[in-house]
Amino acid sequence: MNLTSTLNFVSRPIQIPYWIFSIDAFCFLATVLTSLCIAEIFDPLCYGHALATNPEEAEAIAVIRGLEAAQRCGLSRVLLLTNCKRLVRAFRDRSDDLTWGTLTLAPDLRALSDCFVDFRFEHIDRSCNFEAHCLAGGASSPHFVCFEPIEATNHLTGGKIGDRLVAEAETNLAINVLPGMSESYEVQGRGELQLGILIENMRREGFELSVSPPKVMYKIENGAKLEPLEEVTIEVNEEHVGVVMEVLSHRKAEVVDMGPVPGNVGRTRMSLTCPSRGLVGYRSVFSSDTRGTGFMHRAFLNYENFRGPLGNVRKGVLVSCGNGMITAHALMSLEARGTLFVSPGTETYDGMIVGEHSRDTDLDINPVRMKELSNMRSANKDENVKLSPPRLMTLEEAIGYVASDELIEVTPKFIRLRKKYMDASKRKTMAKRPKE
Repeated sequence: MNLTSTLNFVSRPIQIPYWIFSIDAFCFLATVLTSLCIAEIFDPLCYGHALATNPEEAEAIAVIRGLEAAQRCGLSRVLLLTNCKRLVRAFRDRSDDLTWGTLTLAPDLRALSDCFVDFRFEHIDRSCNFEAHCLAGGASSPHFVCFEPIEATNHLTGGKIGDRLVAEAETNLAINVLPGMSESYEVQGRGELQLGILIENMRREGFELSVSPPKVMYKIENGAKLEPLEEVTIEVNEEHVGVVMEVLSHRKAEVVDMGPVPGNVGRTRMSLTCPSRGLVGYRSVFSSDTRGTGFMHRAFLNYENFRGPLGNVRKGVLVSCGNGMITAHALMSLEARGTLFVSPGTETYDGMIVGEHSRDTDLDINPVRMKELSNMRSANKDENVKLSPPRLMTLEEAIGYVASDELIEVTPKFIRLRKKYMDASKRKTMAKRPKE
């Protein structure tokens, strides 16, 4: 059960969700909902605090039980905890006129009929979504490679992943879960940060899944395709303005205002509008381009016409074409090709992303190549291999980094990047098709 039907029932958005309990002309109680608790052995519990017409009643705490969307807003029983004697008397006096549901007052704990009048809920604009696929060791998926023992986790099937996502949607009103194809689920939420928190919680709980790159939610009005637009405010040093402007131009950003920061010599402030899809994964790029000295603030603006496909927002990747243990001898010759994501001794497989290419195209490499042994003596036989530290990505960085033809493997111990199609010939065939 979730509150999707309840949200669809509401037509007038307000700032905060609340229930209004109309007692009489001089006393009413508006309960602001703060959290929802779902337990297998109890009815759903909705917690909140009361907003009343006088300070004496404002300390009341309402616990609303039995949320069922089939009964208008899902309210069936109410437990009101209050020490306000006037409020208790008001409910008792109106008990004969009320016929809907059950309300209990504490410390009296006398059952009364509730006095439900109206229910309104804030409209939630879900601007980002992703697909969660069941691709773990015990699932029916032929192209997932898991090097962890099965005993490391108990959540391997698509059914368990679906139950976990549905349970999250019941308690988190900003999350919406839709079934997909082949044991996959589409999860809608408020941006990559919220979705990243959900995936990280599932990873710590022992789930194994594969995550596709996030996508924004488009709208179609009068035959025109609309996309979410954000207002971006940036403050950087003067020497970083050119780099930031060049990167944002590839992400379809448009400058609204630009000028010096009052009181800060050598600082420039820029106001831009940029599509939400262009800002996915940009925060880490912005921090790197400005050497950590820049400031960026973003906020949703409105929906506007689609601005076209993005430019080159990322370099190509280094894709492994071998299976086995990564060797230092192979990485020594591959460092010049780009930035590595792995270190010697890491297990790899065909299709796994092991680094970022220095060019815009993908490159297939063999990171498991061993050093050839022979009977010939060599001066550099026992050479000391020194490699640069690999670039390690967090889950949030990986969500913003992956492209449309790539996936993120999330396991309790590892976070890997890989191509959607493991076979190299299949990837070449799919690369010829137009991108989204």
